[in-house]
Amino acid sequence: MKLFENYVSGIEKILDDNYGTTTQSLQKRTKPSDILLKGMENNIGVMNELAEFGLQLQGDKALLNIDRDGLKKLFGPNACSFDDITIGSHPDFVELAYTDYLYHHCVSMFVDIKGSTRLALKHDLKKVRLIKDSLLTLCIHVANFFGGHIHRLQGDAVFVQFVRKGRHQNDAIINSLNAASVLCQFVEKDLKEIFLKKGLSPIKIRVGIDYGNDSEVLWSHYGVPGCTELTTTSLHTDLAAKLQSKATSNGIVIGDHVVRTLDLPEEYLDHVYKTVKGEQEIETYVINGFTYKQHDFQWKNYLLSFDFVHRSPNGSSLDIEERGFRLSCSVADEGQENWNAYHQNSYALPKGKRLLFKIVFNGKEYHRQTNETIEWEVQNRGVEAKENMRPNIGSVAKNQVSCETSAAYLGHHYISCKISRPFASNIKLSFPIYVL
Repeated sequence: MKLFENYVSGIEKILDDNYGTTTQSLQKRTKPSDILLKGMENNIGVMNELAEFGLQLQGDKALLNIDRDGLKKLFGPNACSFDDITIGSHPDFVELAYTDYLYHHCVSMFVDIKGSTRLALKHDLKKVRLIKDSLLTLCIHVANFFGGHIHRLQGDAVFVQFVRKGRHQNDAIINSLNAASVLCQFVEKDLKEIFLKKGLSPIKIRVGIDYGNDSEVLWSHYGVPGCTELTTTSLHTDLAAKLQSKATSNGIVIGDHVVRTLDLPEEYLDHVYKTVKGEQEIETYVINGFTYKQHDFQWKNYLLSFDFVHRSPNGSSLDIEERGFRLSCSVADEGQENWNAYHQNSYALPKGKRLLFKIVFNGKEYHRQTNETIEWEVQNRGVEAKENMRPNIGSVAKNQVSCETSAAYLGHHYISCKISRPFASNIKLSFPIYVL
């Protein structure tokens, strides 16, 4: 299963040697005037041909749309997502007057495309532009789905702001990590396969993410009337680009504020290294006596926390495939019975929220077989959990197909379940959540 089947087929079509001829033919047959004069019935074949490889043509521009329903099925609907895709001033702050300013948190993400320059040595400029534009378009769509606003396109790079008024800052950080991880997964696996198939060196991305809190980010206008930009002034805005420059190919480097705000577990983190006199040393960002830790975000380990992500048979990459057995999660306020679905790693749950987990098989509630043993376990991580570890729920929920607990500690945690079966393979399930 691929996250973006239409992108795979569309970009593969763009890389075909005869793509220019094909698109020119299609463009001639899909001029708006032709459609108006001849009627849509005469262009059905053309539209089918376009849909076959996931492309829309508008003049000389090829547009590739993502399968938002597919993303929603896997990651759940995102409350921070925007209805429209825009660029420039953030929609939530657009009413800020030219002479005013506002302190408000923001997560800044900088995505840079690597290797696109080499394409010009083998393809004409129109095809190079199509390839770069298709990847930038993907970044835009993915960021938009996860609540990111495109602030600026900078040549081969995209600058994204993750922030929504009225939403907790932890949700913005989580959305940025989810978006960046999805992008890296697609570029490293699916896009790489296409380029290698065509005998080309794969293009890659590098991502930098940092977070500034309400006192560290100033929103205001730069420029003069008629030529202004509403943007953020913050060390952490600037650091997003600098962190990106430290990332490896298809890597994500995040600032220490991201790590500490979410209390991310060590399994998702590594140091950023530099080579000094032939030796590897841990690198930190130092300027005028200010030292700031940077972390290599282990996005593959993070994606493996989702139950639909698995290691490929050779272990070198990740595959996406939904399983028959899963855990579902519903949340409710303390003392209330109004349950709402919670999707894996989708946002940070306030402490005290009730959590109800159920075993599901092929989309339906599972019924325990008489010879099966069901065991539940909560895996709390982070500083608060270590300091205040509460008793586990295993004995209480043993042999039950559902289990109720509550959000208690800041961090990233799991609920896990094991179904032991005497005459068949045991089933191990887990569900990841964030708590703020």
